[in-house]
Amino acid sequence: MAFVAGLIATLFLAGYLRGRRVKALVAITGAGLVLPVLVAFTSFVYPADPEARMWVSAP
Repeated sequence: MAFVAGLIATLFLAGYLRGRRVKALVAITGAGLVLPVLVAFTSFVYPADPEARMWVSAP
């Protein structure tokens, strides 16, 4: 689910940047960095944060 949300966020960000008259290469590259940052966050930062894990695992 997070992967699909990351792809959708990338698509919307690229569209938003193109709507703001940002050059296509810059918009696509900038938006394309969203998914790797999301993956890195969920792989390394999120599991190491005990407070975030506590809130997610709470009933």
